[in-house]
Amino acid sequence: MARLESAFAEFISNIEPSEKEKKFAQDAHLPIREYLENDGLFKEYFESSFLYGSYKRNTATGNIKDIDIIVLTHFNPEETTPETALTLLKEALGRYYETPNNEEYQTRSIRVNNPLPDENTGMTLDVIPAIALGGEEDPILVPDRELQKWKKSNPKAHLKSISELNAEDYSNSMLVPLVKMMRWWWTFQAKQRKPEEEKVRPKGFWLECLVAQLFDRTKTSWAEHFVAVLEAISENYTQNSGVPALPDPGLPGISISTGMNQEEFNFFLQVVDESLAMAKQALNETDESQSLLAWAEIFGDFFPLESKTILVSGLALGDTSHAQQPPWPRDIKYRVEITKCIVQRGFLKNREIKPGGVITNAHSIQYVAQTSRIPEPYEVRWQVVNTGQHAKDVGGLRGGFDDPKNPLRPLRQTETTLYTGKHFVKCFIIQNNYLVAESKPFFIKVFNIKRSGYRGIRRKG
Repeated sequence: MARLESAFAEFISNIEPSEKEKKFAQDAHLPIREYLENDGLFKEYFESSFLYGSYKRNTATGNIKDIDIIVLTHFNPEETTPETALTLLKEALGRYYETPNNEEYQTRSIRVNNPLPDENTGMTLDVIPAIALGGEEDPILVPDRELQKWKKSNPKAHLKSISELNAEDYSNSMLVPLVKMMRWWWTFQAKQRKPEEEKVRPKGFWLECLVAQLFDRTKTSWAEHFVAVLEAISENYTQNSGVPALPDPGLPGISISTGMNQEEFNFFLQVVDESLAMAKQALNETDESQSLLAWAEIFGDFFPLESKTILVSGLALGDTSHAQQPPWPRDIKYRVEITKCIVQRGFLKNREIKPGGVITNAHSIQYVAQTSRIPEPYEVRWQVVNTGQHAKDVGGLRGGFDDPKNPLRPLRQTETTLYTGKHFVKCFIIQNNYLVAESKPFFIKVFNIKRSGYRGIRRKG
């Protein structure tokens, strides 16, 4: 159990937004909040601003995709319509960014699509004009552009609620990490099943409130907490019984708006039940390697199969006799080295695999090579050597020489993990038909979860 807890702790660290992401977030929201306070036209409406959303509540995972900013204003709801408030805010944002079509209307906010034009982050800002109703902790009014009315909300109460529930004396500071695990689990599992859909309901805040409502303070380990939440969801809700109305932690007597229909909720319950069956088996598995592989199927490859204390067995280098020898005469006078292997996960944050690291199947990975200053022109070739019984059985052994997948970036090569075994990649530089640089092999271990040797964990259907 101690080693499993160590793996969960590493997993939670892996899904935490990086310091670079957090710096991007600060660079995105601080300047615009200061600008709105001092803009010559908008400052007459401006009262104050504060952050909201998963970034502020510390429940965001992976790459920080959006940051919510509440801008408290002096608008009179009887005199200023939501449409007018959003228009005035959009105009102010346009004066700051000076980029046409960068700001767009949402139901209750203005979305800034590219707040950091010099950084390829994919981060957006949702700036919400609001009206204070009383003191600092009281509810506020936020616009609903579609309904053309102001609606009550209490984002500061949401922030206070999650902070109190995560307190050491209430949850032993385990609630927020559990929320992150649940959000990651749902995003990963939904993407596995519906890869064509960008966002699958329920949304993160609804799931966050559900976890807070069902949190079991008697559990002491991460694995037990995860199983307990899934069990509570499965026991409390059934298909076709209606989408549950979760109470808004900031507005007594009001339910959280979800927009989720019965079909979407049934899909969510189906995934819960399937993951619960896998999690129970993983929790009861006595073989640590098999247990880790089960958890990796639930959470994806950010759950560590290998760490300083945990090793996955059975992934030794196999027969390499099928690897071809370089056909070019050797005249080695330059250097080339594969410096990185990056897991490219799209909706999840990228991560690097260290030489000899373990990854599950069906992931896109990119090898990055660096060279000494080799005078152009020269050619690049890549060699992938798969080893092991899995690749051999299905005719998947490779050992030849491949052209770069992207001729414009020849020192980067994208591959897909597939076969269980220990494999390696090498990079070759050819100039005037001579081999002038050859990298050392970069080894990785791939474990195909569906391959024999992995006991019993299967999805239904």
